[in-house]
Amino acid sequence: LTNCQLYNGATSVTTGSHIINPSSSVTTASSGTTNQTFTIDGNGLTVPKGSSMTVALKRDVRTGVTATYTWALGASAGYSGASGVTSGSSVSSITFGGTSGQTMTAAAGGSIAVIADSGTLAYNAVSSGSTGVELGRLRFSATNEAVDLRQVALKLTSGSRTDLAGNQVTLWDAQTNAQVATAVFPSGITATSSQIASGAFTIPVNGSRVLIIKGDMAAINTAGPITQSGDTIKVDYDGSNVSGTQGTYGVGIASTQNRQPSSASTAMSGVVLYRSFPTFTYSTASAVASNGSNDLLTLNVAADSKGDVRLQQLTFTIATTTATLTSPTFTGPNGAVNTTAVAINAAGTSLTVTFDNASNQNDRIISAGTSKTYTLRGTLNLTGTNTTGQIQVALAGDTAAITYPAAGSGLATSTGVGGVNSGKTIWSPLSTSTSNGATTDADWTNGYGLGGCFKDVGLGRDCTARTLAK
Repeated sequence: LTNCQLYNGATSVTTGSHIINPSSSVTTASSGTTNQTFTIDGNGLTVPKGSSMTVALKRDVRTGVTATYTWALGASAGYSGASGVTSGSSVSSITFGGTSGQTMTAAAGGSIAVIADSGTLAYNAVSSGSTGVELGRLRFSATNEAVDLRQVALKLTSGSRTDLAGNQVTLWDAQTNAQVATAVFPSGITATSSQIASGAFTIPVNGSRVLIIKGDMAAINTAGPITQSGDTIKVDYDGSNVSGTQGTYGVGIASTQNRQPSSASTAMSGVVLYRSFPTFTYSTASAVASNGSNDLLTLNVAADSKGDVRLQQLTFTIATTTATLTSPTFTGPNGAVNTTAVAINAAGTSLTVTFDNASNQNDRIISAGTSKTYTLRGTLNLTGTNTTGQIQVALAGDTAAITYPAAGSGLATSTGVGGVNSGKTIWSPLSTSTSNGATTDADWTNGYGLGGCFKDVGLGRDCTARTLAK
């Protein structure tokens, strides 16, 4: 420590030869405690009768010092020259209260760290041509000093740079919703952002700030740049690129030195890119069950505005109490969607609808930007006291994404629908099909990552059930 002085307000009262510069032998004393005597300038300080005065101790810290300090006013220290102004008598008794100052840590400079923010969205479906798609959130934290972030290194851990319009992403301040930089992937999987303007993204000392990664999705059509759906796009912080100013760095506000995060990388959930996708919703409002035919569920299916979608299979979970379900049907605006009977599994816990009615192909397709309504019906036999019982019905969710082939090569295997037979919801974004989604096309996938009623319950879970009871 150097230039240690006592201050009365903004004025130093220990100047010139009264400034204390502790020697290295003092600051490393084996006892850990050393007395320093400060002599006040001139005739000293006068404390008016019946009042008080606050004296502050301030000092400078040498460059490169890393240590911890606590200063205290000790009762064992010697005091001289303190006397009453009127009486002239020396002060013989001093009362000591809480006299220890705060513990202060001297550091060579601040540091920054980066992690995936908890507000990062879960894996989800997006359509081609969508703009401003959120790909992830990075939380930057600063220790010991505020840091002005100037540049961010990113990498594509999944997908291709051609999945992104302009081969780039943009970086946004979550606090102000302002764009602060652009990062272009010129080749390969790594990118370094453009310079962030000074003061545009300052991480507070011992605090944090969130940066949002956004991207515009490329078009999917026969002309490209993408001809198939199914690429999963993940853009992460690149913790391996930390050399000088080539990677992520910021400038310490106090130290004016460059600060770089540790080498750890993040792991974003990513988004899966389709030409279009369906959204499933239905009312979960309870209803009264009756012996005989019941409308179990009214399902709305909407297609994104970027393109048509085709349905191939839907699965519903069912749970009954003192009731049995028989003769289920599933109809769209033009009648039954199936030729194969709606199948209830042996355990009576689920039923499957296949869209294979050659006489009603219209209800397989939902046109871009439109929706269709379907009704699941069935016969209930209530077997409880006074014919009471209940049934709960929910659209079943897929628990994992399909393992897609290489980027841009299509979704399912060459067997078409057969490649996703384990899916509970099977559908096609009709990316390349000219036959309204032939079952041999490669453009088939499951329901993992879709929004609508699945978004309300969480990734990979069944939608909320609708209950009919008596």
